[in-house]
Amino acid sequence: SMSMKRCVDLTTDDDSVIISPEKKPKHQQQSIKAFVSSETSPSTKIAPNEKQTYKIFCDLDGVLCDFDEGVKRIFNGRGTKQVSTSQMWSGINRTHGFYAKLPWTRDGRQLWDAIRPLNPDILTGVAQMKSTRGHKVQWCTRELGVSDINHIDMSGLKQAHQLVNGRSRRYGDNIVNVITCWSRNKHCESKRGAILIDDREDLGIKWVEKGGVFVHHTCTSN
Repeated sequence: SMSMKRCVDLTTDDDSVIISPEKKPKHQQQSIKAFVSSETSPSTKIAPNEKQTYKIFCDLDGVLCDFDEGVKRIFNGRGTKQVSTSQMWSGINRTHGFYAKLPWTRDGRQLWDAIRPLNPDILTGVAQMKSTRGHKVQWCTRELGVSDINHIDMSGLKQAHQLVNGRSRRYGDNIVNVITCWSRNKHCESKRGAILIDDREDLGIKWVEKGGVFVHHTCTSN
């Protein structure tokens, strides 16, 4: 099983993007393929009576889903940097099923295929419109290639991290828990052995404070 001292490098550049309680030098980081290979090799296979000692949580927007491309589609080629925040959200709110229709990021499938053998869950932030939760689940149901998508909505009233809708978390080789919550509360899912892959570096501070490992995703390497 994975030690908290190990890092997973998901970038193609030389800049360190791993924030963990015990950060290792750049040259000691692993590529995602090396990490997955080591975790799924016969010699490290988890025995039936053993528990997986880590849990990977993967973000959607900007990691698996191309949010910027979705914005370009409704603003005639203008992306998130070319329209104001108020314009952007107004356009998104007027677009039915915006999140359900997002394309994959350029390397999103590659990342998902790499981490899929490790039974990851989805941890994604939601907008104020309640329909966005269901639309994100629709995307996961259609695109992730698993038979059982278990939606757990933790986006409570007044920005609370509490169960609003859904069942207990379930685990298995063909089950993905899709946890929707307020982005600012993602760290509530963190603990020792919890790994978050996310494109928002600012979310890593509290995640790491709670003992988890944060991977600032920019693009998938090798």
